[in-house]
Amino acid sequence: MSNPDFADDLGPAAQARASRIVTIGGERKSAIKAAKVEARRYDVECRVDALNAWGQLSDRQWAAGVRFRFHWRHSTWHPRVTANYGEQAHTQSRSTEPPPLDRSVHVTRLDEWAQLLTPPEWAAMAAVAGEDESCAGKLRLVQSACNAIADNLKIDKEFSRR
Repeated sequence: MSNPDFADDLGPAAQARASRIVTIGGERKSAIKAAKVEARRYDVECRVDALNAWGQLSDRQWAAGVRFRFHWRHSTWHPRVTANYGEQAHTQSRSTEPPPLDRSVHVTRLDEWAQLLTPPEWAAMAAVAGEDESCAGKLRLVQSACNAIADNLKIDKEFSRR
């Protein structure tokens, strides 16, 4: 004999649980109380976003880390080498690749930041922010490097991404 509680969610036991009504002071209210919960939603697409979501990087450090990542990605990006077969039907690219830009602008900015940072800080930023590697043992280096880059970019001390 099967138990109706383990059947589909449309069975009589499930309907009885969902439609239970309690009378309080002459008003009818559902027995299931709704709790108001404030939740933050993060779109994490790289290690710097994850560190900010976890509270390990401030918003100011996050802004510097994302800018480092932007310049790193554009300085190391290479054009596609696969063949293009025939005419494209659409005029706008749907590719996730960044558009071809002058890499010298990005390389110059990274060279400027390389002069600001110590070699361990530079290696940590290249690994964590540039290549999305784990920050195990490198968190303090990444934080201090992000602070130095934020100072160089003149990011306000009270910067908030919210």
